[in-house]
Amino acid sequence: MTAKTVQIAGISVQLTRKAVKNINLRVSREGRVDVSYPWHTSEAAAIAFVESKSDWIRTALSRASLLGEKNLQVPTPIASGHTVSVWGHPYNLRIINGPKRAARIFAHDVVITLPNRYLDDLASEASQQAVRKTFDEFLAQEMRTVLPELLATFYPNWKEVRVSLKSARPSLR
Repeated sequence: MTAKTVQIAGISVQLTRKAVKNINLRVSREGRVDVSYPWHTSEAAAIAFVESKSDWIRTALSRASLLGEKNLQVPTPIASGHTVSVWGHPYNLRIINGPKRAARIFAHDVVITLPNRYLDDLASEASQQAVRKTFDEFLAQEMRTVLPELLATFYPNWKEVRVSLKSARPSLR
């Protein structure tokens, strides 16, 4: 296996000759371009292949750099005063002290209650996870409440279908 780095069409490429059947082109998420090519293929043929794929490589490199930027961005901390959407309606988010994690809708607000240990530093990762988890659990409960009514509207016999599917499952006995 022999490897070397070359510039092809303005792109830095790691060329590796090794025991493969075809020319293989890879662009990593870190933006590295690797090309492996078989022993029976000349280096000139591998370079010509890379040149023919240079537009695709540039597109893949820009996509990789965008992914890298997204991974580096720190999410905005969730805090009181933010706007959240429930069933397509905007609500003001209020985070207050309470004995346990809970969320509910009051008028124009979604109120999340958290124990004091989370409210001391609301920007901390543990507090942000608690807020997200509480809100996600609240949305899941909303779905469990509304979904049966929606199913009954569009599929009048959905409960019978659900029961028949349960009884149709094979047993492991």
